[in-house]
Amino acid sequence: MNTTSEAKWAKGITQKRPTWIAVDQYNNCILLKNTLFPRKALLDYLCATHCEKMYVETQGGADHHRGYVVGNRWYTLYKLAILNNPA
Repeated sequence: MNTTSEAKWAKGITQKRPTWIAVDQYNNCILLKNTLFPRKALLDYLCATHCEKMYVETQGGADHHRGYVVGNRWYTLYKLAILNNPA
């Protein structure tokens, strides 16, 4: 990938207002750009008003919040970040 396309891709990603990706159980992706509140952005995108938290059990037996259940789909949220790769 050349630097021009990398710059265009990374243009909207900032630390103050991060970009998120929501992935459902069928691997459909939703890009939530520049938001401090990914839950609200996901509900607005899906035209929904309610969601429930989804938890995953870790190896130690503790529960860890992983995403949200909206209707009959569950969404896992991932925060995008720019990695500086010294070449």
